[in-house]
Amino acid sequence: MPSADDYLFAALSRARNRIFRESAAEVRPSGLTLTQFEVLEALDAHGPLSMGGIQAAIFGTQGNVPLVARNLERDGLVSLGRSDTDARVHMVSLTEAGRTLVRATYPRVMGAIGRRFSALDEGEKRQLWLLLSKVARDDGRGQREES
Repeated sequence: MPSADDYLFAALSRARNRIFRESAAEVRPSGLTLTQFEVLEALDAHGPLSMGGIQAAIFGTQGNVPLVARNLERDGLVSLGRSDTDARVHMVSLTEAGRTLVRATYPRVMGAIGRRFSALDEGEKRQLWLLLSKVARDDGRGQREES
């Protein structure tokens, strides 16, 4: 018999997949993948970031961030360089073309997410956010992880 954890995992997986699929559909007309959009959005929100900083911001895998960054550079949406303080660190900066594109695409993506969450009232959204934040901070043994 399935446990509550089984049902939670299935429900979260379905919700995540639907949100990602609908967000990707909103990003696609701009010529970007969802991961490329996430990188541009992180750079717009935080300014220039290292490859590791991007990985942390978008919860990406270590291997795909350099490839995504190189493809965005090829398309003129970001510029790559070295850190002023550590030449081993690759930095990624948003170009004006990248900023324009991400800011034009962002409202469509947020609209798709908003439509998905429209089934919840504001109190339910806050409660869900608090619960998911609690799960994200827990180390799996009932202890809070340091961020």
